[in-house]
Amino acid sequence: QPLQYLNAFVRMYGADAVEAASAAMSGEAAFYGLQPVDSDLHAFAAHQSLLKAYEKLQRAKAAFWAK
Repeated sequence: QPLQYLNAFVRMYGADAVEAASAAMSGEAAFYGLQPVDSDLHAFAAHQSLLKAYEKLQRAKAAFWAK
């Protein structure tokens, strides 16, 4: 059981590192230091901006070829 080693891990690595490792193992924080995101990537403003530009381009292409 990992819990039986908890005190030793805290003494060796520090409480913050042990908490980060525990969160990674449990799936709470899958990637250390990275912000959580949803499936639509709303947390990334630059990505959303690129998607809007792409949609605008596709509308312009459709309007051009509809002539």
